[in-house]
Amino acid sequence: MKNILTVDVEDWYHICDIEHILPLSSWSRCESRILFDMEKILTLFGRFKVREVLLG
Repeated sequence: MKNILTVDVEDWYHICDIEHILPLSSWSRCESRILFDMEKILTLFGRFKVREVLLG
């Protein structure tokens, strides 16, 4: 069976409608967690032998 999976990775403060709590001007001071989270995702992909196939 073939499946398609996409992963959209954003920092936690990029969620919709948070500007009233955390203004856009302060986002540069927030800790980025993308690298840590991507490492976890890629580790899982490796464990389950998920591979990339480019179409086109």
